[in-house]
Amino acid sequence: MRKYFVAFFAWAVLFVANPAAWSQAIPYKPGRYSWKVDGGLIQLVAASYTNRNSFDNRAYTFYFESADKKQLYIVPVTGTKPGDTVLTTTSAAGGDWLFTDLAVRRQGNVLHLIKVRQDTTSGWAESGDLTVERYLLKKGDDEEFPYQFVQQTKTTTPAAPRVSVDEVLKQQLKSATR
Repeated sequence: MRKYFVAFFAWAVLFVANPAAWSQAIPYKPGRYSWKVDGGLIQLVAASYTNRNSFDNRAYTFYFESADKKQLYIVPVTGTKPGDTVLTTTSAAGGDWLFTDLAVRRQGNVLHLIKVRQDTTSGWAESGDLTVERYLLKKGDDEEFPYQFVQQTKTTTPAAPRVSVDEVLKQQLKSATR
């Protein structure tokens, strides 16, 4: 019994002493995440894959499942221009660098989707345009898309110094709750 207590205590100390161990929720690990909304659940299905260049990628697809669990609809992510709608969005990372990712935050009855991406042209550690996009979940056409994430803002900082996209996402999530 004492061995288990010592092992648990050591694990707890390491976990608490290392904030990255408990605060790192970005990127989403492969699996299913859900948020209650009027009439059912919004679900995020995250899948993971690695390509030949050792880039770690995640594919994110949102679904709306009706409360009676009889209907399952895809939830599109809609931009401001026609043709900017995507049904699956991706995350990309190479080594320790996260190039693009997203996060969902509930604020009251509203779901916010925040996407952050940094485009570099020269190399992983070089500066590049940093883009932050914010979306709100809105009711859509009941027949085609009962819900959709609609873009509210898009901000680009040109030639920003190389940053950790997950850190920018965490900052954006904090500011979304204010």
